[in-house]
Amino acid sequence: WKIPSGECRTFPAHGGRNTCGTVLGDGKQAVFGYESGIVKVWDLKTGTPNSSTGAGQGAHRMSVNCVACSQDSTLLLSGSEDSTAKLCSSSSGKVLATFPAGIPVDQPAAAATSSTQSPPEQSFSVETVVFCPTLPLALTGSLSGAMAVWDVPSQKMRTLCHHPEGVVKILCSSRSHCCYTGCLDGRVRQWDLQTGEQVKAWQGHPDGILDMALTREEDRLLSCSNDGTIQVFSTQ
Repeated sequence: WKIPSGECRTFPAHGGRNTCGTVLGDGKQAVFGYESGIVKVWDLKTGTPNSSTGAGQGAHRMSVNCVACSQDSTLLLSGSEDSTAKLCSSSSGKVLATFPAGIPVDQPAAAATSSTQSPPEQSFSVETVVFCPTLPLALTGSLSGAMAVWDVPSQKMRTLCHHPEGVVKILCSSRSHCCYTGCLDGRVRQWDLQTGEQVKAWQGHPDGILDMALTREEDRLLSCSNDGTIQVFSTQ
């Protein structure tokens, strides 16, 4: 949809259900993930695909749950039900790294580096991915309760932050080296990305968190939950 005119453009499907998407930083392209495991970048003006990561190109083996793009729009990150996150080039669709991001929290060594191996038999869906705007890091969260912090240049895991239940949302601050996680235990947590330590935790929901958002000033965080409520927390 174009704001405020209300003009709408529909992009053709290729047979698989669209599951997630986001507009790239240049405002001219958008990336979408599909149930088939494919990730496509579309030109918003022409309605044509600019790049695609499909079968035979290292695509996900299962449905894509989430996608994110770097601030300069050159890199994409996708998370899938197949227990992996993939770092890709937005211009070519080439897979640069596959992170075993859905690892169980009792096996941190399994996610120390990127991998080309098949997903493990015990698979934990990757529910949220994001690029850090202040550091060269990519963050992934999974239903295992693991939030992994990946160094983008080296493609190695820098930190693993443990949660008692699944991580469904990660937000990164644009003003400091911290992030916030929303968890199925109903808690919101703040983490220092340089040390990997938990800074704060807020409890307001008796049920799992579904989504979160920061205000522009980042002094308030809003969370919505399966309990049917929206909570507003002060981040100060």
